[in-house]
Amino acid sequence: MSSLGARERNLAIIFGIFLVCVVLYVFPIRMLSNSTTELQAQREALQAQKDYYDALASQNEATRAEIENIEKDISELEQTFLPEINSECIKQWVLSVFERNNCPYLVSAETHDIASPDIQLPDGSISDDNVIIKSIDVEYSTTDGWNVGSYNMTNSIEGEDGLTDPSLYDAAMADRVYTGMYSREGYDEFLAALKEIEGTNDKCIKVTRIAVEEKSGYILMYATINFYSATFNDRVSEPDTTAPYVSWNGMTGVATDHGFIGYPFFVDDTGNEWYGTIMPSDEAADRERPFAAYYSAQTWANLVEGSDVATALGLEGSAFVPGGTAVQDDGGDEVPDEGETVPDEN
Repeated sequence: MSSLGARERNLAIIFGIFLVCVVLYVFPIRMLSNSTTELQAQREALQAQKDYYDALASQNEATRAEIENIEKDISELEQTFLPEINSECIKQWVLSVFERNNCPYLVSAETHDIASPDIQLPDGSISDDNVIIKSIDVEYSTTDGWNVGSYNMTNSIEGEDGLTDPSLYDAAMADRVYTGMYSREGYDEFLAALKEIEGTNDKCIKVTRIAVEEKSGYILMYATINFYSATFNDRVSEPDTTAPYVSWNGMTGVATDHGFIGYPFFVDDTGNEWYGTIMPSDEAADRERPFAAYYSAQTWANLVEGSDVATALGLEGSAFVPGGTAVQDDGGDEVPDEGETVPDEN
């Protein structure tokens, strides 16, 4: 630059300073521009990721709602079956409904199981879950419009000693006249009870049979009621065990003192309040005795029909001794008549 004049040299210096200024000005701008582009790209990526997460959350909410709806449908289906099924509970409840509807004259009630087919899954396999069907057959009687009804062993003609009181009997029979065919009670009450039973839960309780049979002045009525339950190994809903036909609602801790199974010819237990009771001859002479030889059953029936139970048992003129032995009673104690009891001297 020594060959340049002062003027040219100054211009060169000024131009150099200008170039430096231009570089110092443009380079940061380019750097900022590059940074802005990167930030914009990052923002767009983050926005896309946020949009994806929002869409995923919405999808999860929709899936969760769908799952809740499916679980609700499954729960409703599960609730159409009894959570558990017990013969004694459904029998106790059914009989209580008939009693509540003024249909108390029960003849018989029996429960039994109904086999259900296996459940086949779409893939052809057999499900571990199964349907359980419990059926109860009941038989009730109407009244006949004349005879005095008896219910729950109540008898309005017995005195305090348990024997028939003639005055009570005469009073009870004084107005015994036929009150007409439409005075018979029990038929409408029977149908009302069945309607209440099925109406309690018509999804799992079904009346499948109703029949009537004409008898001598009265009517026998029959019904079959099915209860449906199911086993769910992966149950979704909580089982409802509060229904009166699911859990026992009858009496508990009932004293059974002085009771016995079966009706003996003669109650010889002096500690029993039925001590001395003798079976009536018409009941004792039954020839249907599956445990006995033919000649033995016939001999017994002939003895009873030819005299009475006390004579056939050898109780005439004897004092019965608990344990099954009889000794001669020199005092001539009186043997009770059929259906009566001997005085308890203990």
